[in-house]
Amino acid sequence: MRKAICLFWIPTVLSAQPLTLFFGDAPLPVESVQLELNGRQETVWKTEIGGRVYFILAQSILDSLLKKIEQQQAVEAYYQQIQRHTERLLQKYQRFSEAAQRHVALQQQLVDTTTALYEGYQSMYHDLKRIMGMSNLAVIMTLGVVDASGAGWQPVAGIGVALRTWQASYRFGRRYRGVEVGLRWPLGF
Repeated sequence: MRKAICLFWIPTVLSAQPLTLFFGDAPLPVESVQLELNGRQETVWKTEIGGRVYFILAQSILDSLLKKIEQQQAVEAYYQQIQRHTERLLQKYQRFSEAAQRHVALQQQLVDTTTALYEGYQSMYHDLKRIMGMSNLAVIMTLGVVDASGAGWQPVAGIGVALRTWQASYRFGRRYRGVEVGLRWPLGF
């Protein structure tokens, strides 16, 4: 059987007389409690039924509390929206960070491959120079003929040195002397 609470409350008499509540046919003890709400002292009533505490409030207090609850719910909804937006941004940044890390790893692989190729080709070049007898320093000896000032073809000889791509040599013969400075380009075959 369902028991009901009967409230006999007449607002004009309420402040003058104590409040009486009945649960079924038995009266309930009611305690007056003073609370400060919105900077004012308000009176609410407290009772206990079956181990649970209940409060009886005036309509103005209830309206004020409901308004505060609505405001708090609006603030909470606003901050939940900010939190969802922030979480979406964090997810985007996380995806961007992962993509950037993959890109950096790929670039590092390319740099490592390029370095290995460069070192390999450099090693091949040094090996080829050693096998072919090429070096950075060389002695140059030449023989040839010149027609110096129309006196007919005369034999000439030359001796010089070469350092990497530069060479300098001294040409000499009968009635012929000269110094040459040159640059040599390998033909690549």
